[in-house]
Amino acid sequence: ADEASNALAEAKLAAATCKERCDYAVRMKLARERNARSARDATERAQRNIRVKGAALDRIDPLLELCGSLASVARARTQQMEDDNSASQSATALLHEQVNEARSRAKQAHDALDEVNEALGGARVEKGKLELQVEAAIRSITEECKTPLETALKLPELEDRASLEAEAFKLQRRISNMGNINPDAAEEYAELKERHDFLRSQVDDMLAARRSLQRIVAVIDERMKDDFVNTFEQVNANFKEIFSQLFPGGHGMLSLSDPADPENTGVEVNAQPSGKRITKMSLLSGGEKSLVALTLLFAVYRTRSTPFYILDEVEAALDDSNLRRLTAYLDAIRGHTQFIIITHQRRTMEMADVLYGISMHSDGVTKVMSQRLERALEQAEG
Repeated sequence: ADEASNALAEAKLAAATCKERCDYAVRMKLARERNARSARDATERAQRNIRVKGAALDRIDPLLELCGSLASVARARTQQMEDDNSASQSATALLHEQVNEARSRAKQAHDALDEVNEALGGARVEKGKLELQVEAAIRSITEECKTPLETALKLPELEDRASLEAEAFKLQRRISNMGNINPDAAEEYAELKERHDFLRSQVDDMLAARRSLQRIVAVIDERMKDDFVNTFEQVNANFKEIFSQLFPGGHGMLSLSDPADPENTGVEVNAQPSGKRITKMSLLSGGEKSLVALTLLFAVYRTRSTPFYILDEVEAALDDSNLRRLTAYLDAIRGHTQFIIITHQRRTMEMADVLYGISMHSDGVTKVMSQRLERALEQAEG
């Protein structure tokens, strides 16, 4: 009986050992299968990366051509501005010559006024002399000659009296026509003329600058319109491509609400998943709306690539099928960009390289935990 018990115990031990070895073999088989799938996935990602890089190389030549055309436009614009500057300098030099000529004429007028004032002074002196002579003659007639003036007037006229009277009349008329003379008139005129010429030159410069700025603004507006149209076409092409990946068999595109006015137009999103006839975005489900919004974001970001994306629970409203498409797309583009994703979805966590978690202990203090999935897998397999 003891020998049978011992034999039974040894048989049970051998059976347990065999079972443990079988379990170990099964675990090793599963690990090898996961390694094989990982290798196949890595191979597929490498092939996709090669295709993406090939497409990027195909886009480099158009970009180089665009840069060359932009450089040509910039050189032409620079040459035009230099020509405008030369023309403006020539006009300014001509205006300075005209100002100098006007100043010369003003100086000549001032000199002529001085001569007139000098002649007027001489005439006044001559008039005073004549008045003194007349008074002296009257005194001489009345006092020295003791002859009444009326009697003297009856006497014969003097020789060449007419010429003397004519000269006196002319002098009187010139004096009366001159009126009151402002000696500072010439100086005030010169100052006002100089101020007027300066303001006129400033106004001409402002008008020329305004015309130049209007031309520059017109060129910039035209360039902005072209850049907007080109960028919109790129985003639309990216949207179509990404939509076909996230909605297999579906059709999506972007359109302008007013193509004739690119500056004020709006952008309309047209999305039609496979098997549905939808004319409005409001008729889509919550998950489809989220996926369409992500499609538009990825289309824009592909046009202006970024080093990493931050996504905050963007897949919360997605069902399993839509989530699977989103994770497949993220896995396809993860080779040339990085993702920081805030999520509660297990499927999204499984495709991550590093997981970060926040936990709160009983004392109320939070702690950040991190785990690399590759290292955790190696530890599990070991």
